[in-house]
This record gives sequence, structure tokens and C-alpha cells, in this order.
Amino acid sequence: MGLRDRPTYELERIKALMRSPGGWTVTKTAQFEAARLGFDDSTILECVLALTGDCFYKTMPSEKASGLWQDVYHPVVDDVVLYVKLQISQDGRLAVVIQFKEK
Repeated sequence: MGLRDRPTYELERIKALMRSPGGWTVTKTAQFEAARLGFDDSTILECVLALTGDCFYKTMPSEKASGLWQDVYHPVVDDVVLYVKLQISQDGRLAVVIQFKEK
């Protein structure tokens, strides 16, 4: 499976999940990487909610969950280009922040 040039998930669906209580999660890796940049979960949330289609970079297959795809965005926050990888859980109930680091 190769890369795709358009998002697998509708960005508005990801944002809607992230606005709902209990509708999103951040992997430990993403939390660690974000903390190194001085970001906490609320800053991660703000960043994802501010994403636009122009920030989209690629879609790639998950390395750990066969059949799942992950959308990668490159937003710029405080002059820092970020690498933000997102997916929706298999059951469709959670937006998952897989990675959140400096590009």
C-alpha cells in the first residue's frame, strides 16, 4: 500500500470528534513529543481545531494497525512547522493524535 494524495478522513469529522467530551485521545508518544515543544493536551486540541485543508501533506497506512490509514498535516505554530498525524479509530468513535512533533 502506498501513499494517498488526499485525506482519508474528513477534517471536519476529526474536529467534531475532538470537540466532543471523550471524543479524542493522544498517544503517549505524541504527548511526549508535544511536551518537548512546550505543548500540552489543550494546545494540541487548539492546533488540530485550527487545521485547514492547506495543511494536509499525505495519507499513509498505519504501521501498527492493519487496514487503518493516517492523515499527516504540517501546520505552522509560532513559526515552527509541525508534523501532526491523525486517524479515526476503527469503531469511528475517537479521533486519535498519533504524532505531534516538529517536522
